[in-house]
Amino acid sequence: MTFIVVAVIAFHIALITRKYRSGFSAVAAIAFLGLITTGVLSWGVFVADTEGRIIFFYGSIGREVFYTLMAGWYSLDILSSVKIIRNHIEYREFNKRNKT
Repeated sequence: MTFIVVAVIAFHIALITRKYRSGFSAVAAIAFLGLITTGVLSWGVFVADTEGRIIFFYGSIGREVFYTLMAGWYSLDILSSVKIIRNHIEYREFNKRNKT
């Protein structure tokens, strides 16, 4: 589980720092971030309903803590989406100015 969390964080950082040439690639990256977060939320709700607690980093957390973590994760997705959109806009403006 720990490896998966680290991999998701690394992938998240890679998406934020990437240059987006087309609007489609920026929208696809934002949608992918949302899908990953929603998948984790769905998994956590299922586990919390069946077992009552979620095993996270070799410890167990309750539903309230999990929902708080997910709210934070969604807020980071929103901030990341803003950064992805800004990267795309900066890329377009830079290419528009330097077009020969």
